[in-house]
Amino acid sequence: MVKGILTAGALLLLSGCALLTADEPLLIGADENGFAAREGLWAMRDPETCKLVPAKTDPSEKTCIAWARIQRAEEGGWSMDSVPPDEKGPYLVRVTRADGDNFLAESVRGDEIVYLLLSPGKGVWNPPFRRLHVQLIACEDVIVDDAPPADIEVETDAKDGSITGCRVRSLGAVIEAAQRALRVHAEDKTQSPIEFVRP
Repeated sequence: MVKGILTAGALLLLSGCALLTADEPLLIGADENGFAAREGLWAMRDPETCKLVPAKTDPSEKTCIAWARIQRAEEGGWSMDSVPPDEKGPYLVRVTRADGDNFLAESVRGDEIVYLLLSPGKGVWNPPFRRLHVQLIACEDVIVDDAPPADIEVETDAKDGSITGCRVRSLGAVIEAAQRALRVHAEDKTQSPIEFVRP
């Protein structure tokens, strides 16, 4: 899996699919409903191909591990910046509950917005969470019987009709999209794990 961690640009590379996005943030002021992550250094790797142990690896070295620093943002939500820092600055990630133990996250930097599912994993109940599974919400995840939820506009290629993008217009629609994506990925074992390493 291509390196990346809860950042829109890197996660786009992870997907290879058209992603659910929006023209403006929709989760401003949304209730986090119990979500909290440990603040500090986090690591993302593909455990099948990367056998390095994050706690024993230097973040300044180029390896198969991608790194991010996660902390509370002054404006609400979570600030997530790559390590070393990205010249474009950190992403602002807002979180609310999607369904059950799963959360919906909105990652924003400038006009770049994508949506993700976050799951603490089975048997993990008490925040702050130290490990999360991440799943991008792709356009094809939210289309059921060839129809997206209301307030989601699907863009297609004029030549072959393939989906090239989709934009959500309301908070209710993005939560419904997250719930549809959860059903699609209910048995998916390939979600990218990210884990807390140290403060």
